[in-house]
Amino acid sequence: WAPDACTASTGDELESGVAECTPFHEAGPLILTLGFAITTAIFLPLGQGHLKETIGVQIFSFIFMIILLIQFTYEFSSRGLTYELPWFGKDITQLAGVILFNYAFSITVPAWLYEKHPDVSVNKMIWSSTSIASVLYVMFGVLGAMSFQDVSQNMLVLLTSTKVHAFTRFSAALFGVIIIGCGVPVFCVIIK
Repeated sequence: WAPDACTASTGDELESGVAECTPFHEAGPLILTLGFAITTAIFLPLGQGHLKETIGVQIFSFIFMIILLIQFTYEFSSRGLTYELPWFGKDITQLAGVILFNYAFSITVPAWLYEKHPDVSVNKMIWSSTSIASVLYVMFGVLGAMSFQDVSQNMLVLLTSTKVHAFTRFSAALFGVIIIGCGVPVFCVIIK
């Protein structure tokens, strides 16, 4: 396999599962890679404890997310916000899944209610955090859509492509590991 096999021109085509763009498409149903082993070694211990024990990782992940969003916003603004934003996209079939994924924190609320301090206002925390997250989602989406002509439904596909600077590609890879990766143990603790 070589990256040159990926000849698709847009992020949507890269994400669609083109066999030539998948390094292990002929390897069979179960693949154990060094990356999988390292990821397991890093995140498995975080999923073994209680929610309170992962708070440091959650705070680190949040701060790092803000830093990465600043980097991505810089990438968008340095390219220029030259493209018009349509009211509706060409394909909204994946919209429900994206919304459900981005607001999946609701399944963590019962565990949070159990562990929060009694003087913390539930309504204030839920409404303020959801409102702030919604504003950030919309702003991030609008800036990304206005700075690139063809935006994939998954912005990370675009941010890891050669259409952006190398540092932005590196930042997008870190986003997948640190932000998404650190979120998985939280759900493991809640399931446990």
